[in-house]
Amino acid sequence: MNTYDGVSISIVGSSHIKKHTECQDSSSHYPSNKFGVAVVCDGHGSEKHFRSAKGSEIATIVAIDAFNELMKYEKSFPDNKDNLLIQIEKNIILNWNDEVTNHYRENPFTDGELDKLSIKDRKSIEMNIESAYGSTLIAAVLTDDYCFGIQIGDGDCVVLNGKGEVDNPVPPDDRIQFNITTSLCDKNAIRNFRHFWIEKPMVAILVSTDGVRNSFTNETFYQNLCMTVFESFNEMSSSEAKEELSEFLQRLTANGSGDDVSISTIYNVKYLENILKNNARSITDIGKIEEEKTINALSEQVLDNQEAADASIMEDVVDGLTKNDTEGITE
Repeated sequence: MNTYDGVSISIVGSSHIKKHTECQDSSSHYPSNKFGVAVVCDGHGSEKHFRSAKGSEIATIVAIDAFNELMKYEKSFPDNKDNLLIQIEKNIILNWNDEVTNHYRENPFTDGELDKLSIKDRKSIEMNIESAYGSTLIAAVLTDDYCFGIQIGDGDCVVLNGKGEVDNPVPPDDRIQFNITTSLCDKNAIRNFRHFWIEKPMVAILVSTDGVRNSFTNETFYQNLCMTVFESFNEMSSSEAKEELSEFLQRLTANGSGDDVSISTIYNVKYLENILKNNARSITDIGKIEEEKTINALSEQVLDNQEAADASIMEDVVDGLTKNDTEGITE
């Protein structure tokens, strides 16, 4: 049995099902005896980014490969971790662009794809083919002694510490709000990455696309979900936990954001067992409670017509539209 374990799940959004569009999210995880990796990516999905599902898939693969290669040189990591993380971000951008170019060469844009675009967007795509594949990325690595992660675009990253507390260690980007996000396809993508490095043991990491967080009215409800996911690994096998989480995420998108939803998590098996064994709760009961909280809270948003930031999410669900699923900040 590996020291690290985890799950990764991507569920097509309920609004995408209604519109007969594919899931633009991708997720993956990599467990081993020495470290674990968790990745989620969210393709933008608008007409201009018509190959974003492939773009997010490529980003997920590239990130897993990049971190696996990086960890081969763990013993020679420099003291300046910022420089190390910037270098891995540059490598991911370079490799993602290379793979996107390779895919485009083998699969040139069709008239059917380009005819849907405005003249302006068509010219933009012809000058920057990567824009058609635009995607966000969140990727994190967990080891016995430290953890680190990188992010471009929206979404969330939560770390569980040895006290059983959760926190988002990624620095915020105030430009990201509503339907605006940074992207791997940005010309200045390297400037838009944020990252963190925690030089002490952590228990687990969970990364998720924005469709998950946008299904909750506040951070507390979202963090409760994260704790429920972590605790589920203490109650059942990872395959059983994945099945239950998959079912819950399908209900979450239907009653919440309507967007694609993805979660990827990695955890230290022994560390997690030790900190949760004295605080075990019924996962089934918690899941029902949190789902009820989510549905009730979202219903209250519509009934009370709360401020635009919350109400806009529900308007998209009601109208069968998707928030945060349009084009990123590109130049």
